[in-house]
Amino acid sequence: MRDCHGCQVHLFSATRPIIETSHHITFAPFNGAYSCLDKHFREARLDPADNHWRDVHDFNQHGSQLPEPHWQMMDFDSLFDADGSVSAGGRTALSAVFNRFDMDRDGAWCLEEFNAYQLACGDADEVLPDPTTYKSMFHSVHIGPW
Repeated sequence: MRDCHGCQVHLFSATRPIIETSHHITFAPFNGAYSCLDKHFREARLDPADNHWRDVHDFNQHGSQLPEPHWQMMDFDSLFDADGSVSAGGRTALSAVFNRFDMDRDGAWCLEEFNAYQLACGDADEVLPDPTTYKSMFHSVHIGPW
C-alpha cells in the first residue's frame, strides 16, 4: 500500500504486506467466505495456515514525517467489556462475522460454512472432515447405530 490513510484491511498474504508513505492503516486477518474458498486456496497453492497479515513491513518506520500510527493490528480486546461480557460493538462485529459465513442465510452454520470460517481465520488445523468420516470411525469401533 502506498499513500493511503484511514484504511481497514482484512488480508490474506503469503508474504509480508508492505506499506509506504501511509498512516492510520488497520490490519486484520482475511474474513472472506464463499462456497469454493477452500478449493480456490488449493488451486492458488495458498496455505490458509500461513497468513502473514500481521507481519507488516513499513518502509517509513524510521524518521518519517507521517502522522502516527502508520499501521496497527485490529484491537480485538474492544469486543469485550471490562467484566468480560461481549460489548455492544462486539455483538455487532460477531453478528457481522456470523452473517458473512452463513452463506445460505438459514441462521446456522453448516459444516462447509464453519470450515470456511476456520480457513479465513487461518485455523486450517481446525477444519472438520466430512461427517461421513465420523460415521466410519464410529462404525469401525462398533459405536453407534450405523
